Amino acid sequence: MQVRDLNDGVIPVFLPVFPSSEKIGFYIDEATRSGQFSNGGPLVTRLEERLAGHFNIPASRVAMCSSGTAALEGALATVSSAGSPVHLPSWTFTATPGSALRAGLQPTFVDVDESQRADFPADTSLAVDVLPFGARADWYRSGAPRQTVLVDAAASFDACRDFAFPEDRKVGVIVSLHATKALPVGEGGVFFSNDEAWVAEFRRWSNFGMWGSRVSQIPGTNAKMSELTAAVAHASLDAWPAQRLQWLELRQRAQEISSSMGLTAAGVESDLAAPYWNIQLEDQAARTRLESLLQVGGVETRRWWGDGCHTMPAYHDIPRGRLDRTEGYAATVLGLPFHLGLKSSDFNRIRTLLERFLDDGEL
Repeated sequence: MQVRDLNDGVIPVFLPVFPSSEKIGFYIDEATRSGQFSNGGPLVTRLEERLAGHFNIPASRVAMCSSGTAALEGALATVSSAGSPVHLPSWTFTATPGSALRAGLQPTFVDVDESQRADFPADTSLAVDVLPFGARADWYRSGAPRQTVLVDAAASFDACRDFAFPEDRKVGVIVSLHATKALPVGEGGVFFSNDEAWVAEFRRWSNFGMWGSRVSQIPGTNAKMSELTAAVAHASLDAWPAQRLQWLELRQRAQEISSSMGLTAAGVESDLAAPYWNIQLEDQAARTRLESLLQVGGVETRRWWGDGCHTMPAYHDIPRGRLDRTEGYAATVLGLPFHLGLKSSDFNRIRTLLERFLDDGEL
């Protein structure tokens, strides 16, 4: 149980910031006038066009979805046949392996490298490459798969600006628009690719396997984004330029604190807007001690990816090799509060508690 600071209360690890009801209402009124609230309405169509501009690709290669997790499942279900092998990291959120299993594939867990990116074996044919905590894609590192890749870029909306697709393989990308992400919609996701046929098949999958007729061509589900969700997304996009600058200012403040104390910032580059402030401690004992100290001081923390997906009962049967780096990150990485509601006094309290931890580990 957290002990609240008598003056300021608990600093939450994350606090979603949404557009005002007035801003959202402007777009909801538009949906009401159109009379179409789902099934690829005008707001969703225009949202795909706006996001295509962000990703710098044609709108025909962008498809909206009801959630980032559904987008993961749909992208995997439409790129390979049931029973196909897929390699993915255990150092990720549970949505990644869960989506692979629901898509009917046969996943194998692989370890990660020093940048927390999956280290794929040379014979990988289908891979899910997770961009950790809002990082950008780097296609030139060792171990990158040479065939089909689905990039789980859940928190990397900013990093996906002008997305640089490699020329030597088919690549799909999903971005989450969940309330905990930098561009919050509540629940929502987007899939885009350098393969237009993959996107078209994904659209069919998200609409019961049919598109342009009432006959299901493939097994699908209902994973379409509604016009009401698209209304929130449009309002969030309108606010994005200003909020991106706010994220970057917060990132600078967080990294200054980490650097001044010699703490390893396990996260994204300073020029990217992403909703995470992770630090890496020297061992599990230090991480546990810091968690306890911050809790008593009224500061929430989060081990965003826990002990790794391979430790979860749902995934015990998934094959894996050695996961040394995964287990190392799981033991030592800790998420600190990071959101647009943070005040200078919040940063000051976090700094003070970190200083006490580095001094003797006690309040």
